[in-house]
Amino acid sequence: MLTGDDYAAISDLYARYNHLADGDDPVAYGDCYAEAGCLVSNGRVIGESRAEIESFRRSVMERPATRRHLSFNLWLEDDGTDRVIGRTYTQSYDISPDGLQLELTHVGATEDVVVLFADRQWRFARRELKFDWIAPSWRT
Repeated sequence: MLTGDDYAAISDLYARYNHLADGDDPVAYGDCYAEAGCLVSNGRVIGESRAEIESFRRSVMERPATRRHLSFNLWLEDDGTDRVIGRTYTQSYDISPDGLQLELTHVGATEDVVVLFADRQWRFARRELKFDWIAPSWRT
């Protein structure tokens, strides 16, 4: 059963993840994932291990804009184990280096598997982003 402390810790994981996604510490960002964690974006596998996810984070740090990730409406489904399904709505924005332009880049939802490890840390075992809309500047 998910306790209040567990709910707070998982909520903190989501907040920490977004702050780290906007920062410059790919190792701390990667630590939000299990060693064999998986990150998927619109069906495309970004990384199938913590190391691959850290590498991805390093590659997107090269963009000149400031990025802001937002997640909201956190919904946790407890199945009575040390595994929880987490869902959020998500948006991300880029802010130009001069601070004069703001671009909404992504709108969508996440569906995640969050697991409690022996060190009492909740981490993403699988994080799947499903975007409803992507800005033309980000489409490939």
